[in-house]
Amino acid sequence: MNIRVKFSLAEEFLDELRKDGATGDISRNIVRATAEYVSNNMTPMIKMVFIVATYRCGDEVIELRRLCGDHWVDVETAGNDETMKKYELYLAQVEEFCNRHGLDLRAGIYERMESK
Repeated sequence: MNIRVKFSLAEEFLDELRKDGATGDISRNIVRATAEYVSNNMTPMIKMVFIVATYRCGDEVIELRRLCGDHWVDVETAGNDETMKKYELYLAQVEEFCNRHGLDLRAGIYERMESK
């Protein structure tokens, strides 16, 4: 059975990553991270930006999904800048952790495959 373990706080995700890394159970020593843009139900002009980071450990996919803020499409706003700063901050935390612990940070995410 494939299992997804989800975190919304970077600190909890990194603590779990540290514990799994100490046992050598992280698949291929790869952690994946990307920005995810999700449509806002109120207006298509606003996207919610999340950082999503994942890694595989045994039959589990461990996931961080953290809201960074809103992004206005085709409009320059101070809010867009703040959202992207938050995304870059969270990404830098994951990247720094991976560098310190010999893990390979790559783009993308792992998703659980539904069995047919």
